[in-house]
Amino acid sequence: MKNLSVLIVFSVICGYLQSQTVNFDFPHFAGQKYVVYLPKGDKQDTVYYGSLDKYGKSTFVLPLAHKDFVGIARWSLPDGGGLEIVLNKEKNFIIHCTEAHPNDDNIVYINTPENEFMYGQYLQQANVINKAIACQSVLQQYRAQDAVYRFIDVEKQRLEEQFAEIQTGIRQSPLYAARIREFSDYLTHTGSRLNLTEKEIEMECRNFVLTKMDFVQLYYSGFWNDVINKYIASVSGNDSLLVADSRKLLARAGNKQIKEELLHKLILLYNKYGKENLLADLGVEDLVSRGRPAPMLILTNKHIRPVSSLIIFYESGCNNCENVLIQLRGNYPVLKEKGVEVISIAADRDEDTFRRNADLFPWADKYCDFKGFDGENFKNYGIIGTPAIFLVDKEGVIIGKYANMDEIVRE
Repeated sequence: MKNLSVLIVFSVICGYLQSQTVNFDFPHFAGQKYVVYLPKGDKQDTVYYGSLDKYGKSTFVLPLAHKDFVGIARWSLPDGGGLEIVLNKEKNFIIHCTEAHPNDDNIVYINTPENEFMYGQYLQQANVINKAIACQSVLQQYRAQDAVYRFIDVEKQRLEEQFAEIQTGIRQSPLYAARIREFSDYLTHTGSRLNLTEKEIEMECRNFVLTKMDFVQLYYSGFWNDVINKYIASVSGNDSLLVADSRKLLARAGNKQIKEELLHKLILLYNKYGKENLLADLGVEDLVSRGRPAPMLILTNKHIRPVSSLIIFYESGCNNCENVLIQLRGNYPVLKEKGVEVISIAADRDEDTFRRNADLFPWADKYCDFKGFDGENFKNYGIIGTPAIFLVDKEGVIIGKYANMDEIVRE
């Protein structure tokens, strides 16, 4: 028994040493509590609760269940503020700031090439872009034959070369932080050179998503929703291109879980842009779509066919779900006035988690069978990801499927 105890202690110590650790040093936030989240597609896992000591110091140890995590961690202070931190198996690094208002200019990263690259490169690139914009603005005020024009034009060309070198460094870097920079550049429509035409930038963006982007890296980056939404929006006006590109994305999606979540995202977006009729081309039979009768809801001690209802499927802890639920609570009086009943159905498996959220809802119909996505309602409505919202008319026919409240308010 003694040997077994020693073995257990030794295993725990080894596990601790193998885990990723981050040392926080923020004197101005001494005594404050914090939470660490890890993104997973549209959701996020809460993996750690901690507190800064009286000196503003704390050590976060990534739980062993997530020790191989590579992605972005969100360090959040409940009273406001926080950081996004690259985790890529770097051990025992330090994040330090002595200022009362931390920002990219005064936070110091020690012993972490990943975070030094992500934030240092971001500042460097932003500085070059701002100077190039300023040069272009000055050039517009002078004639080409003016001496000052030639001087500024030389500086502008130097900045363009510097920017191209930065972009080459991003593409060639093996760091995960470099992939984060690529996702960010895609979202901001930033090309590999400053003098590219709009069409050339669009071609680069398309090529990045369809041939270069790693979906596993995207899944844990916190950019999953934004990148996919932006790309599908860019091709939604061309049916043949939308279907062809969707097939390419699904083929490159990686493991089964990520592929299923991508497919669910595509289903929601196809409905958003009125392209439900194209889902069959992806091998999806969307029986729960606009114009079809809403399936029966199996609720506590009763079965109902919803009419004049807004049905929301959600999961506590899902960042997008929380945002939509906040909007829904704000719009509830308007919906109630128009005779629309709200029915919320949770994918939670823990009753305490469900109650903490559901008790905040002003509507009466809030349910959870604690079976997660295996629950009958989730299966009947084809839910493989949340949030998923259905609006049902007075005849019990689905008016539409949505992913956010803005579309529903307009509807």
